[in-house]
Amino acid sequence: MVVTVKFIPAVSQEQLQEIHNLAPILWQHAYSEILSQEQISYMIEWMYSLDNLTRSLETGTNFFLIEISGTNQGFIALTPDKENPKLISLDKLYLHKKFHGAGIGQKALDFACDYARKHSFAEILLHVNKNNLKAQKAYLRNGFVISEAVVNDIGNSFVMDDFVMRKIL
Repeated sequence: MVVTVKFIPAVSQEQLQEIHNLAPILWQHAYSEILSQEQISYMIEWMYSLDNLTRSLETGTNFFLIEISGTNQGFIALTPDKENPKLISLDKLYLHKKFHGAGIGQKALDFACDYARKHSFAEILLHVNKNNLKAQKAYLRNGFVISEAVVNDIGNSFVMDDFVMRKIL
């Protein structure tokens, strides 16, 4: 069976609704062994409410749905840095677990880096949870390096305990 992968710009409310619907499913797989259910629920509401997705889109975030053989199975978000015009952040890259290990995550990461290059960014930055070893290995394998460790208070007694990783393009 031939699998087709497309990266579709998410610019409509319907497409943002699709990201909103996908987030809880994808986050459960990505974080259920790393974060508490309470923190997962809090972060999904914080980051993936339709209001927050719309606000992010309006302030410069570029969202893409990952369509696999005609069905949305993940998403990417890339946000240009407001202070450094040569820097873009890979804020989100999530893919349904049934496609892990099939090379589609690699295609998504390649897409993000190609997008950044085509739009004249010299560096891409991301945050990855310190306990998300699988994602860290993938990013390291793709030329990212850990530049710092950060702990950010996100409210409700929760923190994001991350490594900041960077890649020169």
